[in-house]
Amino acid sequence: MTAPDDCSPAGRDREGRAAPHAWDRAVVGWHGAFWVVLGLTALALYLDGGTRGTRALVGAAALVALGLAYALLGGPAARTRSQWRAAGYLAVLVPALPVLMWASDGTSFLLFLAYPQVWMLVEGRLRAVAVTAVVSLAALAGFVLAAGGDVASLRAAGVAIVVSFLFSLTLGLWFSSVVEQSADRADLIAQLESTRHDLVAAERAAAAAQVQASMARDIHDTLAQGFTSLLMLSQVAQREQASAPPEALRRRLATMEDVARTNLAEARALVAAFSPVDVHGADLPGALRRLGDRFATETGLAVSVDVDDSLTALLTPETAVVLLRSAQEGLANVRKHAAATRVLLRLHRADDGPLRLEVSDDGVGYDPAGRGHGFGLDGLRARAGDVGGRVGLDPVDGGGTRLAVEVPTR
Repeated sequence: MTAPDDCSPAGRDREGRAAPHAWDRAVVGWHGAFWVVLGLTALALYLDGGTRGTRALVGAAALVALGLAYALLGGPAARTRSQWRAAGYLAVLVPALPVLMWASDGTSFLLFLAYPQVWMLVEGRLRAVAVTAVVSLAALAGFVLAAGGDVASLRAAGVAIVVSFLFSLTLGLWFSSVVEQSADRADLIAQLESTRHDLVAAERAAAAAQVQASMARDIHDTLAQGFTSLLMLSQVAQREQASAPPEALRRRLATMEDVARTNLAEARALVAAFSPVDVHGADLPGALRRLGDRFATETGLAVSVDVDDSLTALLTPETAVVLLRSAQEGLANVRKHAAATRVLLRLHRADDGPLRLEVSDDGVGYDPAGRGHGFGLDGLRARAGDVGGRVGLDPVDGGGTRLAVEVPTR
């Protein structure tokens, strides 16, 4: 019943802790069996004490030595796989067997314990076979001493020893194979567990990266755009403070205050719930109209908002957020790049197709080789892709650009 050769019958898990398998359970069982058999042997010696007084005393001394050897060497060797302890215990077991066989006929069942112990303690099949043969010869010597010159007893003892040796050999090889298979399964389970931990860690890292990317998009789509608006309004106010009437400056400052309040609300939403906008399908038309009005106030451009209110029933909260963010990104691009005079913000649906949000301008257009990419548009494509949508950027006949975002209906 040889244990695995890794000096730890249980193997190790990925944290270095012992990983229990069949070996640990077997060791506990054999500890109990040893002391039971030792007690029965002591009882046999006691019962034979009246007829074999001297032999019984010698046998008792051998039995005590065997018990001490197991307690100090054999038991610890079974737990730790220490080969020097195993050798020390077997050095006591082998000479004790013939003494006990000679002392009493009732001690022969010690062989049922001695043979398995060899396979439990000795590393390597060949060494276990060799030690099993030595134990068999020691037991045969004990039978020879006990039989005296009785030929029939010697013949019976020889047959018994050969049969027990072969049986022990067969059983030991089978147990050894079972324990090795158990160790292999334990190693495989440890590897699978390690892989599972790695996959969980990878999934957590991917989720964290996704949250970070989402937060980055939200900050770009809300706070960054709001601060850009504040900067532009502040620059305009500085240029106009000498010539513009006080009422115009007050309107400009009121607009700046409105943008700052909106940015503050967006920041609180980001911190509190990782949700930059609390908008549902029914809220989207009003949100788009307010966005258009604010953009017109900030830029002075002519902004038209064309929204089919009946489409709100087809929106989910997720697609509503995507469309609102798309409108914000489209208007931000118009502000930064288009040099436009008119802007159209439109939400419609063609036949039974997807919902389509368009932000069109009459500006300078775009160079397909140099535009269409960037953090804003890339983030917009990623956001639309999360809900199964897509983003297109196309030129408009007569000049200008159209940003189109399509999302599936409910």
